[in-house]
Amino acid sequence: MDIIRLNNVTNQMRMDSGEIINDIKSKMWIERYREAGEFTIVAPVNSDVRKKLPIGCFISHTNTPEIMIVENHEIKDSRSSESDVVITGRSFETLLENRVVGSNVASPHSGTLVDIPLAANYTWNQVVSLIHGHMETGLLNSANVIPYVITASLVPGTATGVSIARAIKRGSLYSAVMDLLVIDNLGIKSVRPVIGVTPNSYIYIHKGVDKSATLMISHDSGEIESADYLWSNKKFKNAVLVTGKWVEVLVYYPTTATGFNRRMMFVSASDIDQDFTVAPTGTDYTNVVNALNQRGMEALASQKNIAITNADVSRDARRHFYRSDYDLGDLVTVQGDYNEKTIMRITEYVESEDETGASGYPTLSIDE
Repeated sequence: MDIIRLNNVTNQMRMDSGEIINDIKSKMWIERYREAGEFTIVAPVNSDVRKKLPIGCFISHTNTPEIMIVENHEIKDSRSSESDVVITGRSFETLLENRVVGSNVASPHSGTLVDIPLAANYTWNQVVSLIHGHMETGLLNSANVIPYVITASLVPGTATGVSIARAIKRGSLYSAVMDLLVIDNLGIKSVRPVIGVTPNSYIYIHKGVDKSATLMISHDSGEIESADYLWSNKKFKNAVLVTGKWVEVLVYYPTTATGFNRRMMFVSASDIDQDFTVAPTGTDYTNVVNALNQRGMEALASQKNIAITNADVSRDARRHFYRSDYDLGDLVTVQGDYNEKTIMRITEYVESEDETGASGYPTLSIDE
């Protein structure tokens, strides 16, 4: 895991060249599915690592396409031991914290201030549109454009979701993106340029790949260090009241559940019909009812009969390899003890390296 500083003397954002940084004592590199990844680099204070990795520069390592930003240098002096510089930072997409939803307007601006509208579409396309409209081409203030960065969706056309219009409140662009990603449990990742092919870096919205039929992480093979098991119907529901601003519907599945066996939940879905100033009628009413029914079916379908609630993968497990057999966001089957199987998502991968050697392991999570 050699750390690379990505640099280009022509433009910092053209990360199509770089240099390997030496004299590092230890490294920890954590990539995550949706939440920001992070890294920690420790080097002797008398080395030139701090100079070679200045705050604000971009880094990667030889085994990953991911980009991270150097954000902090910290030195703690001690008379009893050699001092180190600790360099930390987070993944590239956190640069969205430096843009504000609603800022792509002429200034000063007066009149009735409304939330920023997003045309009816799936969340993954709305995220791309939102980022594009605040960071890429066509901005009113060209100084806000970040060059050589392209945002795109990798979510397949077969993915399920609800295509509806949404309104986004003013505030951090990064926070708004995170809120949209949560709706359909999507991930976000950055990919550095391919030398000699493209000068552009990419921010991708993705959903991982369902490999649960072919990739199993197993207790019997020693891959599971520990696991928690729970058998319960405490939270299971088979009916839902979905309430919008003007319209509400009841959804039953299966419809045969009656009496004591009917178990209801509530879902607030005012976002579906909030833009209407009066109760919708005609085609608008039909479309709202269909969207509410879809939201209800998704809420019921998202429930899981879970036996394995948590599984920690052994750091010595070597049957499957990150970036070749699986990646962040992929769904895999976890074979636990007690003859139980559960589909879980790869939400994090931790890599570390120091004088004792290198290790890496994934974090598995149940989709909520």
